[in-house]
Amino acid sequence: LRPVLDDAIKAGELLAKAKELVPYRDWSNWLSGLRLTQRTAHGYMTCYRFKSQRPVADIGIREFLEFVRRAKYHDREQERQQTRDALAKARGTT
Repeated sequence: LRPVLDDAIKAGELLAKAKELVPYRDWSNWLSGLRLTQRTAHGYMTCYRFKSQRPVADIGIREFLEFVRRAKYHDREQERQQTRDALAKARGTT
């Protein structure tokens, strides 16, 4: 069974709290004890961190992570364009 997004968000919340308590050097081993890879744990924690950006109720975990990835890329591109525009303006080459 594939976990639903609500379950991934809850798991991500619990993992984020646990990560604050587990020493950095022990994190990978701690996850192994749960039979989780770092990639899976990171995906669940990403779902938790970006839960407020959830577009629709019936989206899957992979689709949501792709949505987050694209949104983050779009935000970075906007920041880069703003920086380029500010530099051009400062140089007087608008």
